[in-house]
Amino acid sequence: MRTRIKICGVKTINDLQLVVEAGADAVGFVVDVPSSPRSMTPEEARRLVKATPVFVETVAVTLPRDLDHLKSVIDVVEADAVQVHGLRVNGEVRDTLSGVKLIAAIPASPSAFELALEASHHSDAILLDTPGERGGTGRTHDWSVSRRVRDLIHPKPMILAGGLNAGNVKKAIREVKPFAVDVSSGVEAAPGVKDRVKVLEFVRSVMEAEA
Repeated sequence: MRTRIKICGVKTINDLQLVVEAGADAVGFVVDVPSSPRSMTPEEARRLVKATPVFVETVAVTLPRDLDHLKSVIDVVEADAVQVHGLRVNGEVRDTLSGVKLIAAIPASPSAFELALEASHHSDAILLDTPGERGGTGRTHDWSVSRRVRDLIHPKPMILAGGLNAGNVKKAIREVKPFAVDVSSGVEAAPGVKDRVKVLEFVRSVMEAEA
């Protein structure tokens, strides 16, 4: 099975078309996260979700204040999946999100193993990201932690994020063997603005890693 590609932090129709045409399997929209330069309102994200072609997965990426906030984001955006940061994913969270795929974002820290194992019982996939960050900063982490989490939760899908770009994603795929890779700042000209050349080079590098 080839490594899937998720391109995150898409904010415009033009960038949506760019990443879809480049071959992204999934597109991430940062929703209601004021601290992120890639954030948009639920209504703005909904419009992009509706414009996404069939067979390309849409993901609402959010940092919810609580379960009510999370539910309100999902109800408006209507994405195929929700990627949850900063919230411990358990049975209560799963029950709140009936009918939507749940990606639990876990920092690649010493507590990653316990958190990932617990979350794997209540989610559809686990995403490992750089500790202390909310994504999109271009900082990598210890990939050996991600590989150990990948093996621990297998066959639950594990998504690798944090500082990936065309120059390092081949090595990351070969070391971690993730189900998917997630990129944001590594394919940007500026925060929230995708760069055509970087997007195409990233997708090409992922494909070459499979060879």
